[in-house]
Amino acid sequence: MHNHHSNEQNYPKPLSAAKHFWLSFLAVVTGLPVAVMIAGMLSTIFTVFIIVILAISAGSGAKTSSVNGSLVYGNANARNVLVSVPINGVILSGSSADPLLSIFGQGYTDGEQVKEKLMKLAQDNVASGVILEIDSPGGMVTASKAIADGVGYYKTHTGKPVFAHINGTGASGAYWVASTTDKILAEQGSEAGSIGVIMGPLVTLKGIVGYSGVTTTQPMTFKYFTAGKSKDLGNPYRDITPEEEAFLNDQVQAEYGKFVEVVSSHRNISADKIRNEIGALPYGVDSALKNQLIDGVSSKEEAYDALATAAGVAGSYRVEKISMVPSFWSGLFSAKSTFTSYFMSESDKSAARARFCETSLVGKPLVFEGDISSVCK
Repeated sequence: MHNHHSNEQNYPKPLSAAKHFWLSFLAVVTGLPVAVMIAGMLSTIFTVFIIVILAISAGSGAKTSSVNGSLVYGNANARNVLVSVPINGVILSGSSADPLLSIFGQGYTDGEQVKEKLMKLAQDNVASGVILEIDSPGGMVTASKAIADGVGYYKTHTGKPVFAHINGTGASGAYWVASTTDKILAEQGSEAGSIGVIMGPLVTLKGIVGYSGVTTTQPMTFKYFTAGKSKDLGNPYRDITPEEEAFLNDQVQAEYGKFVEVVSSHRNISADKIRNEIGALPYGVDSALKNQLIDGVSSKEEAYDALATAAGVAGSYRVEKISMVPSFWSGLFSAKSTFTSYFMSESDKSAARARFCETSLVGKPLVFEGDISSVCK
């Protein structure tokens, strides 16, 4: 009896006579198979869900304009729009930013993305002016220059003002960007400057007696097989040659010369003064003002008002901040890297962090204030 009862439980229970009648009746009346009807109901439910989501999205964006920004200051009903573009954290470029964004969160700025935003703003020509809100120690030369190019494009194609407001740090690559704007204002307690380029460190290891848990009585030797002179530049197991050292120094000096030229031409400071007096130190607001690195000390709101005056819209404007975070829909369909980062183990994140820093930051000229290794810890 026990086995017979157990076997009976494996079979689905038959439809009751009433349920069978009504399903058959609906199929006859509508002319559709029951399976098609169920699929249609599911499709309808999904469609309703999408419509609801769209309505919610539209509702949440009711206070945003065609610049797709969120209101941060001013009269929400004002027709004149000033656009705030945030530049926070290390400035990276394009694909270099992606792995860090997915691992560490939104503490970094993609220079290419900011450039594209500025060019789009210039093409739309909706805003009366733009303000860069900066809190960054700098970053890659390519990424910093990309933003500066975006600023130049916007100014050239619209003739409208672009201001920079430093709230915290506007150093190195971030100052490169700020120097190309029409006016630099800074919050009390901020620092600006650090006009310099750094590369490294290139590590040289000597007298190695241990490697991955293996210990020998004689120093270990490592050899790269390469083709082309200095192809293994950066090999930690050999010294840099005098020729290679001179080459790397030339690269750094070339980037530094361009940095000095940009600041000199936009800030009307002689290159000689930048090189020999100002140097690559970061300055507090009082010293920065004295050295012509900034134009004034002000709060964020005062900077908005100053930009509005320069744009000719004082008293009747609103400020909308552009988000560098993907929109709901782009985030929904490109969330793989974000979810992946959530489920990565700490050891995997550490390994990814090391790979990124070794390939994207260390050993390349950077316009960055401080020790770049702190970013990679």
